[in-house]
Amino acid sequence: MRSARGVTVGVILILAVIVFVFFSMEDKGPAGAAIVATQPLPDPSSLKIVAMLNEAPGNIAVTPQGRIFLSLHQFFSPHVRVVELVNGEPVPYPTAAWASAPNQDSGVGLQAVLGIQSDPDGVLWMLDNGGDSSTPKLVAWDTVHEKLVHSFSLPKPEGVGYSFLNDLAVDPKHGLIYITDAAGDLQSALLIVDMETGAMKRVLVGHESVLADQNVTIEFETGRTVTRIGPGGGVEEWKVPVDPITIDASYDWLYYGPMHGTSLYRVRTSDLAEVFAGKRTEESLEKRVEKYGPKAPCDGITMDADGNIYITDIGNAAVGVLDTTDKYRILYRDPSLLDWVDGLANGADGYIYGTVNKLHRSAMLSGGPNSATPPFYVVRFPALGKTAPGR
Repeated sequence: MRSARGVTVGVILILAVIVFVFFSMEDKGPAGAAIVATQPLPDPSSLKIVAMLNEAPGNIAVTPQGRIFLSLHQFFSPHVRVVELVNGEPVPYPTAAWASAPNQDSGVGLQAVLGIQSDPDGVLWMLDNGGDSSTPKLVAWDTVHEKLVHSFSLPKPEGVGYSFLNDLAVDPKHGLIYITDAAGDLQSALLIVDMETGAMKRVLVGHESVLADQNVTIEFETGRTVTRIGPGGGVEEWKVPVDPITIDASYDWLYYGPMHGTSLYRVRTSDLAEVFAGKRTEESLEKRVEKYGPKAPCDGITMDADGNIYITDIGNAAVGVLDTTDKYRILYRDPSLLDWVDGLANGADGYIYGTVNKLHRSAMLSGGPNSATPPFYVVRFPALGKTAPGR
């Protein structure tokens, strides 16, 4: 007769085997990645370096044809504003003249570009926020036929002391561009621009969804936070309002939120189009905004065709995802490589592409001297779902 102790040990061993077998079973998904009940992190080796740069990139756009374009971040005073990544090397784009400071006579040139995005036709939309010296403008360049399509002036709004046009989303379904304006004094807003005429309208001014959450602090491993030189000349923590923005593959929903915030918001593009056309009041639009789900404080987002929203988790030196179960989780974390992931974009090849620029080490966001040194990076990783270039 077996002892009770022997039976207990046997049961434990059997349970251990069952657990091992269960968690060892793999269901190979479309990308060949193992899927188990606990949703493990992707293999870190699937995060790849696409390019190493001597100058800090801002945002990134990938055309349906697979061409990769970068803005060079204005906080580092680059001589060239936009580049194409060719064989891993940055080449001024669209031309040397257009990629440089504006010519006062011809108007050709760009002053300070952050937001950059491709539409489904391969037209590259470049958002020049004007920096401290120029009027903002939106330039559209056909990357297939290599010609200028539009150049729209975007005058700064009256009565707003500080306006910072940061990022954009393209909506060809309604013929509109949506821009985040991280303005000061509770004047942050979304800007709607007509893709054909350049007509524009600011909406959701001072709404909860575009304002920084004053209770959120982004703290880095060094113990520092996002800081700046304040109006009084002293160093202060900077709470950044609306910044990340993306649009779904059907162009039905616009997703956005503040950098300093832990909630992602969304609003129907049809509602935005109605407000722009004067068919809906701005007050009614505010009631249509939805709090969609949780996010980490972030600088950029993009959404794949299956509804996964990828998030630049800057405080954790990571990239995370708000997946289709409405749960947020970190996908990749690497303090040495993902040192402030700024922008993200869907590739045409099943990958999500991102820029890394160490922005918190810049003079603008550290309240001191610039300590961000090369190399800077363009990285990529396999998307969890089907990719949709143009976001």
